[in-house]
Amino acid sequence: MSSSQSTKAVGRLPVELWELILLQLDLPTLLTSATRVCHAWAALIQESTVLQQFLFFAPESDVQRVDKTHNLLLVDAFSSLFPKHETDEDYFQCKFTLASWNLAKYPEKQIAYLRPNASWRRMLVQQPPVYRIGLMIESFGHHINFVKYYEIPGDSSRTKNGIRMEDVFEEIFINPDLRFEDPQANWRGCFSPIMSQKLETLQKLLHRNLDVGLVLQTTTVDPEFGDMDEEDGGNMEEKKNFELGSKIYEMIETKYQKQGCKPKTTENGWWTKLEGSSNWD
Repeated sequence: MSSSQSTKAVGRLPVELWELILLQLDLPTLLTSATRVCHAWAALIQESTVLQQFLFFAPESDVQRVDKTHNLLLVDAFSSLFPKHETDEDYFQCKFTLASWNLAKYPEKQIAYLRPNASWRRMLVQQPPVYRIGLMIESFGHHINFVKYYEIPGDSSRTKNGIRMEDVFEEIFINPDLRFEDPQANWRGCFSPIMSQKLETLQKLLHRNLDVGLVLQTTTVDPEFGDMDEEDGGNMEEKKNFELGSKIYEMIETKYQKQGCKPKTTENGWWTKLEGSSNWD
């Protein structure tokens, strides 16, 4: 924080002391209420690197930090995107569901959520930031099992300040390869054993390391392959989630068109070159 105008505006207390005071607030209060107290506070919060990092707008520089912190505001608003897959049981039981999102639970808030300048869009999903997302699309059938894999961004300079929630959101709803009703979010640092094994196998197939902080995974299964009982409760829940996702998808598509928003997922070079293999177990 070096702005002389802001320094003067906050009075006689040193800027560093004001930062320490404001850091005692919780994230929602600092983001909304504190910025409305006065112009001085608003300027301080906007120009302070420490406070912007706390609000997940500016990246922390310590990328080697072992303990990763998810953005709690995003965890609350998009809860099923932030599961903890520490065991294989977690991996299979912690299912993605749009019904847990505030966007679905509170329809009256949908207009506010989908504003082009909504604050959640430019928030980092994690501190220190995630700089690249892996997309894994698995397909299983009687005759062949295969996986498609690529990463975003294709050009690392596009996210030199970290992956934002808008990037993840648009991949889920606009990327044609992902099934928006059931993508599995796998975060580095809490990969389940089975996910770690999948990534290890994938690294061997691709002959390179996968330096990604988040893997979005989706799976398709041939209806004739495996148990696909329509009366199964899991399938009913999946159908319900698909119907809800379809409604939200149509709403998002309409809002984007009306607002003239162009998602990054449609830009050339946003994805790396598609990589695939038919040798998948």
